[in-house]
Amino acid sequence: MTGLRQSSGRGGLVWVYLDGERVARLRVSDVEELGLRRGLKLGEALKTEVMIRAQRVEAWEYAVRLLGLRSRSRVELGRCLKTRKLDQSIVEAVLDELERLGYLDDREYARRLAEEAVKTGRLGPAAIRVKLRQQGISDEVAEDAVEKAMAGADEEELALRVAEKRLRSMEGLDRHTRRRRLQAFLGRRGFSGEIIYNVLQRVIPAED
Repeated sequence: MTGLRQSSGRGGLVWVYLDGERVARLRVSDVEELGLRRGLKLGEALKTEVMIRAQRVEAWEYAVRLLGLRSRSRVELGRCLKTRKLDQSIVEAVLDELERLGYLDDREYARRLAEEAVKTGRLGPAAIRVKLRQQGISDEVAEDAVEKAMAGADEEELALRVAEKRLRSMEGLDRHTRRRRLQAFLGRRGFSGEIIYNVLQRVIPAED
């Protein structure tokens, strides 16, 4: 090993040089634990361990950067890390550590997403569940998040607000077309059949 140099702007990280080339970035704790020093001859086993730990540093930094932009589920974050072509065992280890430290919390993520969806009125309960599952949230956690988000909400009133907003874009269409399109739209937004029927009766009553 031909050198160790502190990474500029990266507190606690050190570049490792082999034969004059910068090959890996490690935590100071890794350098100390592995006994790395200038002039040390690295065997294949030690080289492999250095590269594994360097990947862990890369995975950790990328994950923290992504979480700094917005919260994510474990599955979603794992998908992002896989795009870096990192070893799966390293990805899982980093995800476990983020969960242990509280940076990654699927229940909290699901709760926030469900509450925001209800607050803005964009989606009904069924669509919220689908969205959560698409982000890798388990059925149990998704159901719990939706149930709590809807606890203080009136699903029919929520659907009514969505319908009234949508109707403003349907001016000029005949009654039958507006009703048919609004029914399909509310269905895609995840409202139940009973709720959709009640809302349609309020905004576009069926003809006798």
